[in-house]
Amino acid sequence: MVRRYARTALRKAVDGSPAGFRSVCLPQTLATAARVELEQSMDRASTLEMGHVFASAKRGLRRAARPPERFPACMRIMQEAERAFCLERDAADVQVMCRQYAPSRSLQWHIDSTVLFDEPVLSVVLRCAPSDGMVLRRRGTTWHDHQNMYVDEQPGLAVCLEHQARYVYGHEVPPVSAPRLSLTWRWFKTGLVQQLRKRQ
Repeated sequence: MVRRYARTALRKAVDGSPAGFRSVCLPQTLATAARVELEQSMDRASTLEMGHVFASAKRGLRRAARPPERFPACMRIMQEAERAFCLERDAADVQVMCRQYAPSRSLQWHIDSTVLFDEPVLSVVLRCAPSDGMVLRRRGTTWHDHQNMYVDEQPGLAVCLEHQARYVYGHEVPPVSAPRLSLTWRWFKTGLVQQLRKRQ
């Protein structure tokens, strides 16, 4: 599932992956149901948020207009991923981001906020082209670095980022060749939801 990624687009299979990187293929039926559910709700929008949303330090925390419970197929695939990775987390602290990519769109390299969010960060791809995928790259490295990792994607592939894969490596999605839809979720640090609510 993990490959090195080079600017030349030559991809080689590698044995290793960053410490804390795990992936699992979930049932295709779950991925299809979640994809259909989101595509009907998102229409042409590029993002849809569920759960808590942190706007800014000044504006604080708010509930997303659409709670996760309104998306039962998405909830099912999220729960299945959490079971597969042996995780038990408080659903009250979850933040969910759905991203829909049109061809040539990308997601810039980033590390999810280490101030706001705990580990792990989970994601599942619901629609993708075989040639597209997420790239994990260490902070400060270039495209030519031998430690860059390319994740071969297919609908239903769930990824868990913890430890080095969460804090040392960043991740990105290079420009895609075909429509891509993904679901990412993470948890606010313990007690942060209550703390941010008090500021409002």
